[in-house]
Amino acid sequence: MQAAMLVLALCRPAHAVRPPAATLEPAAIWMRVFREGVPGYEYIETDENGGALYVNASSGNMLVESGDIKKGLVRDLLRELENADTFDVALEKPRGQFMFMRGSVYEITASHKGELLTARVPESNLTTGFKLAFGETRQAVVKLPRMKGVYRFITASMHKKETMFIPDAKPDRRGETVLLEISDMETIAPLNRALLKPHRLIPIESKKQYDQLAEFMAVHSVANEENVYNFDTLRGRWRLDIINPGAGGELSPKNKNAAGGRKPRGKKLISK
Repeated sequence: MQAAMLVLALCRPAHAVRPPAATLEPAAIWMRVFREGVPGYEYIETDENGGALYVNASSGNMLVESGDIKKGLVRDLLRELENADTFDVALEKPRGQFMFMRGSVYEITASHKGELLTARVPESNLTTGFKLAFGETRQAVVKLPRMKGVYRFITASMHKKETMFIPDAKPDRRGETVLLEISDMETIAPLNRALLKPHRLIPIESKKQYDQLAEFMAVHSVANEENVYNFDTLRGRWRLDIINPGAGGELSPKNKNAAGGRKPRGKKLISK
């Protein structure tokens, strides 16, 4: 059977993000949607102020659009997500319990009870209210103007034993990873933001900014393997994907299996 079979992976965030009230950002949600039978993905990001980003990486060329949508659409989407108890229901499942899914899958990241959580949910498990709110939001973001001036995107995710499996994904052939200090990474603004906002697409606006990131990784002996960096921190083991909009924005087979593949041969610094 050609239909993709995916494994649900629900994990708590890399770390709970609880900044001081004065520095709180607008409530936001970002989602990557994998359609059954369609290569690539759609990505939608929006916040309570109406700022939005839409990325379609389902075709050979990566379509990137950004702008503002009606705030009411975002409020409805966030409300329906909260009403659906998506995170609460998933968190009640025993850790390590796998759930096989067919059809389209939504990878949803949002703040829930003070923590940034990510859940991968089959479309069939979404409530009617959320699907309606998502559909209205999508109709708005696909009409946004083209976004210009993005050199690359980066997105960070933590390595987990529970992961979303994608057929034909190549195994992760990483060797021993490097331990990086959080304080050092804070000097690279896009990298720091990517770690604070797992699974979110963080723009790299210029080649100079990208070169700074690449130089930082090189200085710390973190290898670039097919546009993916793997490294350890005291908070856990991370994967940083580099996405080139000009190359279609598709994650390589290695990157698709965002936390899976073979167990690293290097010494594990953090036990989960």
